[in-house]
Parts: sequence; C-alpha cells; structure tokens
Amino acid sequence: ARRPRTVHFGATCNLAIRRELWERAGPFPENLDGGEDTLLTVALRRRGLFAFVPDAPVDHLNRTRWIPFLHHQHGFGRFTARLAHMDGVNAAGPVRAALTRYAALAPVAVLLRIAWVYGRVATLDRSQLPAALRCAPALAAGSIAWGVGLVAEHLSARRRGVGDRD
Repeated sequence: ARRPRTVHFGATCNLAIRRELWERAGPFPENLDGGEDTLLTVALRRRGLFAFVPDAPVDHLNRTRWIPFLHHQHGFGRFTARLAHMDGVNAAGPVRAALTRYAALAPVAVLLRIAWVYGRVATLDRSQLPAALRCAPALAAGSIAWGVGLVAEHLSARRRGVGDRD
C-alpha cells in the first residue's frame, strides 16, 4: 500500500537489480557491517535509476523471537548512526539524518520512528489496525533497541575519534 514516491531507498531483502547497473553502481563497501544496500539504492535514486515496484511479490521472513529481533534492531541503529555521518546520505529512513547524527537526540528519534510507523499504518486498510495495535509492544521494544544502537555507535565512534559531532 506504499506510494512509490515515498520510498527513498531499498533493502537487499527485496531488491532486484540488473547486472549492468550493479557493475556501474556497486559493489557494496565491505567496512560497514550494515547499510550497504542503503548506500547503493540512495546513489541510484539520486541518478534517477531507483524504482519501487509496489506490485512485485515479496516474501520476507522476519525474526519471530525476541532476542534475535532486538539484536537485529540494535544493529540497524548502529549502522543508521554510521550512515548518518556520511556526507550526502540520508539513510535514516523515517527519521532524518540530523536526529540520528547526535546521540543526545536518540530518544526523540525513537519516538518519531514509532510515530512514523503508525502514520504509515493509518494509510492502510482499517481492518489491519487491530493487528498493528497488537504489535505495539514489539514496535516499542524494537525502536528502543534501535535507539540504543544509535547511542552505542556514537559512543564507539567517539572512542575511535571519528564522526564526533555530538
């Protein structure tokens, strides 16, 4: 139900790319530990070469156990913080790079992330609202883990002396 113009980057869990385009825009940087697909698709979007295909069938196996889910969200927070420090990359998705660039703003970023998700839910068929509300505890826990990942990456970068903007 997402509008194609609202998609700013893609994830490799559901990305199809022609080989010649990959050869021009790729490969993935090997030093990020996450977010490489975001860098690729943001660059493609800037060139007008990225398209969202809402009718494409996608099967995605999500994590269904708490610990792997929270660990995964924490990792997303870490690489979101890393990407926020890269010039010209707004890889934060629903939360602008300015909010993910500074550790002190992580609580605000977490709240806006939750609001963004439920804002998207509001555009869906009303029959999906009860299921979305049942997911509220997981959304809150996952968003908090993401925010902790943001802060952890900022602290790690500060110790290394890189990306120290906060």
